[in-house]
Amino acid sequence: MPVDDPSTVAGVFICRDSTSPLPGDILEDFPWFAPAAEILGAVDAAYDAQRPGLTVGDAVDLWMVGVDRRFVKRGIASTLFRVAADVPHEY
Repeated sequence: MPVDDPSTVAGVFICRDSTSPLPGDILEDFPWFAPAAEILGAVDAAYDAQRPGLTVGDAVDLWMVGVDRRFVKRGIASTLFRVAADVPHEY
């Protein structure tokens, strides 16, 4: 993060606990997300079928990561992956 602009976002990682349902109003608020939600739901179901008994905190969907080109090659994406993978174990 630049000292002169602390509001700069260097990278983001979108993930969620795959055992939790999507928020109930997400498809109403973002109808364009419906095809992706359907695919993600199918992937979750296939994964869950291979690992019966998963509960909240046992699995995380790692949806996407992005790093601003000004900050590439600094390990930001790797750090975001590591942090996201550890979050379910904290709860």
